[in-house]
Amino acid sequence: MSIFKEGRAGTATGGQTYTPFTGDAGSGGLSGLVPAPAAGDGLAGKYLGADGVWSVPVGGGGGGSSDSTLLSRISALEYNIAVNTLRDLVKDGWLGPQAMTYGYADEFTDETGIDVAASTNAIHDGTSSSYSSGSLGAGNSSSALWQGSTANYSFTGADIGKVSQGYNSIRSVYTASSDFSITFTPNAVSGNYNSWFGVYSSAEDATFAQDSSVGGLSSMTNSWWMVFNSSNYTRMIGNTSVSTVTANNGTPITISRTGTTVTFKSGSTTLWTVTTSATLRIVLGLYITAANLTSVSYAGLETSTSPSMTLQSVAMTAQAAPTEIRNVLVVEPIDPITPNTDLMLSVSNDDGTTWTPAMLALADKFDATRNIYVAKTTVAAAGTAVKWKVTTANTKQLKIHGIWTQWR
Repeated sequence: MSIFKEGRAGTATGGQTYTPFTGDAGSGGLSGLVPAPAAGDGLAGKYLGADGVWSVPVGGGGGGSSDSTLLSRISALEYNIAVNTLRDLVKDGWLGPQAMTYGYADEFTDETGIDVAASTNAIHDGTSSSYSSGSLGAGNSSSALWQGSTANYSFTGADIGKVSQGYNSIRSVYTASSDFSITFTPNAVSGNYNSWFGVYSSAEDATFAQDSSVGGLSSMTNSWWMVFNSSNYTRMIGNTSVSTVTANNGTPITISRTGTTVTFKSGSTTLWTVTTSATLRIVLGLYITAANLTSVSYAGLETSTSPSMTLQSVAMTAQAAPTEIRNVLVVEPIDPITPNTDLMLSVSNDDGTTWTPAMLALADKFDATRNIYVAKTTVAAAGTAVKWKVTTANTKQLKIHGIWTQWR
C-alpha cells in the first residue's frame, strides 16, 4: 500500500523517491506531487497552471461563482489527479506505506493495506498485484492461473499439453477456502505415473516440488491425490496408498468441494470422498518420456464460477471528520460485469461501524484489459477512521488491481 503525505518530499518505503511538481519557467518543469490548493482556492475557481501556480482563470472565478461548468471541470480535474496518481503508482511499483493527509492509494503489491480478517474469498496475487475471488477462474486454462512448471506445458484454449520430458507439476495460483469444481480429461499413454491430480493444504506450500515425482504430494501430510497407473487410479493420502480403483483414463475427472467434503469423480462415478476444512490448492501433474513426448495432455479443462468476495481495507486516519469520500478503482473484468450489481463499493469514516454505499460509474479504460471506475460518496458519521469495502456478487470473476481513496 502506498500513501502520500501532503507538503512533504522524501524517500518512500522500499527506497523509491518522490519530488514536488515544478512549473515551467522557460526551460520546462518537472513531474512530481502537485502543490495543495490553499483554503478558498476551490471557491475562487482557481486552476493549477503550467507555471505551477494556482490561479484564477482570465475573466472568471472569485466571489463564490455558481458556474456549473466551472465546478464540473474542477470535479473532473480532481478525478484526473486521482487516476494519474494511481497510474504512476502502478507504473513505478512503489512499495510500502507513506502517510498522506487527504487520501491514499493501494496498488496491492502486498497485503499491508487489507484487513485480512474482515475479507472473505479475497485471493491476493503478488505477481499481477491484484485481488480476485474463486479457486481458478471460469472455463480458462490460462498459464496465469497456475504456478510451477508452466514453461513445460502448452496452454491452448481449454487444454493443457505436456511438452517436455520428465516429471512436471503445476498448482493453482489461488487457494480454495470455499466450494469449487474443476473438470478435466487426462489423456495419457500406457505406463506408470503418466498423470496425477489432487489437492493439498496450502499450509504445506513449501513441500510442493514442481519437477519431482508427483510434485511433492507424497511428501506432504495433508494431501489427497490420485495417480494413474496403467488402467487403475490409486488413491493416496500423503505417501500412503489407500486403495485402487479401475477407471478409463480418457474419461473426464471432476474434483469438487462442497463444505468440507472433497469429491473425486470419473464421469458420473464417484471415485473417492475425503473430508477436510483446510484451505486447498489444486495440483495437476504429468510424466512423459522421450518416446511419448507429445502424447500426454489434460484436455477440456473447466472450472467453477467465482464465489462472492469481500475485500476490506484497514482504517486510515483523517485529520478531521470527512464529509465526502472519493474512490478510483482499477478493475479487470474476466466476466462481463455491471457496476453496483456485480461489483459494489461501500465506504466508512467511523472504522466500519457505518457503511455507506458508493455508486460506481465507469470512467475510462486504464489499458486494454482494465477499466477505471469512480465513485463520490457523502458520509454523515462523525469519525476519522476511513475504510473502503469492495464486494462481488452473481458469481462474476474479476480482478481488482488497485484503489485510490480521497476524502475531504
